[in-house]
Amino acid sequence: MAGNLIALFFVGLVALAAVYRYLPGLVFNFSIKLVQLRAGLAKKTILVNEQPITYFIGGTGKPLLLLHGFGADKTNWLTIAPHLVEKYQLIIPDLPGFGESPFLPAKTYSVAEQIDTLERFVKKLGLNEIHLAGNSMGGYLAAKLAEQLRGNVESVWLLAPAGVTTDTHAEGIALIESGDNPLIIETEAAFDRLVELCFETPPPTPQAIRTYLFKKAKERADINRKLFAGLIGGEDITDENPLKLEDCIARVPCKVLVVWGDKDRILHPDGLGVLVEKLKETGGPHEGILMSDMGHIPMVERPKEAASDFLRFVSEK
Repeated sequence: MAGNLIALFFVGLVALAAVYRYLPGLVFNFSIKLVQLRAGLAKKTILVNEQPITYFIGGTGKPLLLLHGFGADKTNWLTIAPHLVEKYQLIIPDLPGFGESPFLPAKTYSVAEQIDTLERFVKKLGLNEIHLAGNSMGGYLAAKLAEQLRGNVESVWLLAPAGVTTDTHAEGIALIESGDNPLIIETEAAFDRLVELCFETPPPTPQAIRTYLFKKAKERADINRKLFAGLIGGEDITDENPLKLEDCIARVPCKVLVVWGDKDRILHPDGLGVLVEKLKETGGPHEGILMSDMGHIPMVERPKEAASDFLRFVSEK
């Protein structure tokens, strides 16, 4: 009997190893589902502006809308979600055209259209007195959405937001200007380069999962190229910044927390000082935090610390 149990145990191990090796996507998606459930988040889909929007929702308190960066999706917020759900109702969408919110070839995806869809999304869910947060592209959209929603927004939390004009360019922007957009993944080397640009300390990722994620990114290369062109108004960024977040940040009518990693290689951390100086002109409550030894995606790299900074900031009068 004992021999049979030992045999079954080793058969099970072999089966698990085979699943991991040959079906890494299954393993990855199962892991994502476990993290989602641990955070108490449900997944839902609604139609907004003829665009299906898939999102996570869960938690207790006032709504906190979390917007991911370019080429990412709603799962970027899963590691930080457990640190926030006890204080806030989290709403974490796949932005239109990304993740499970499908790219529709007949639609265009400009900044104005993204903001319009997000505003309709907020109203369709009946969200009031909301807090907005975003990383990278999502940070830019969060600030623009706050400007649009005005009195319905209590705070904005920007983590390395896109669109700030700085005298010095980080490596990511320099590559884009040279015509070698690191956000468009077509080779395994390009995938590895993007990971290095995004993180000071990358999350440990087994090779099989890394290969699976690369293949997913490669499949989206053409879509992401079109989305990028739509968001910046063309295929290339030149020395003239088309977004200029610093021009609208003073019109955000609420508390603003800006967070940047000092080792950000996608968007230069000098952007923090640019935005803080603009916010000083408003006289409104604001704070800038430069996180040490931190890359471009703080809520993934050090989620507990990033959440703690936000919770402290919002609680202060």
